[in-house]
Amino acid sequence: MAWLVQTKPLARYVPHVETTPSGQELFRAKSAYYERHPGFFKFATEFGNQGVLLPDELLPQAAHVTSAHKTLPDIINLAGLGVSERLKNSIEALEPGVHQFKEVPVRMKNASPAIERYFAAVLGHLSTDQVVLEQSTIAPSSGTGLAKIAVPAPGDDGKVVIDRSRTHGWHIWYSKDIYWMMTISDELKRRWNSLGVNCANFVRLAEVGAADQRP
Repeated sequence: MAWLVQTKPLARYVPHVETTPSGQELFRAKSAYYERHPGFFKFATEFGNQGVLLPDELLPQAAHVTSAHKTLPDIINLAGLGVSERLKNSIEALEPGVHQFKEVPVRMKNASPAIERYFAAVLGHLSTDQVVLEQSTIAPSSGTGLAKIAVPAPGDDGKVVIDRSRTHGWHIWYSKDIYWMMTISDELKRRWNSLGVNCANFVRLAEVGAADQRP
């Protein structure tokens, strides 16, 4: 099985984090980098989804939590995907060397260091055409949205069908055809469950094609 990952829309799971350089500065730096290397990427500012090693200057160097959080969830915004050390370790245990991680020192609102270590994450897998529309039972989108389906929500388990042969052996990836949502394998979800990860909702995807394989 595979699962879509959606951060819970609750304040305690969505801390406000400012990075150095800022998100806007990093956006401009990525755009300039694309202008110099257009053949490397499909989209000028979606480098985090292209499965490439990014130069250090395109990732944040530090981060400051400006909201009144005493602790942080396992997934935070570091001008892109940020994960705790334990999530990083769980990913690397299944896919060593596939994804890029850069440690970003995080300080809380009172300037004290965060209890956990955090990493800017660049996922090395991107799926662009995995949804099997004719077998999916979710409502259609009201236009030309990605995958032409409604945004999956908690409770939509099994309504979206994917061809798992297109992501065979992958454990974490971006699903461009499902609104760029982060998607994880059943094995990685089991590991996150054992860690007690509670900052996200998970929507189960139905599958045809190759079954999820344990390492």
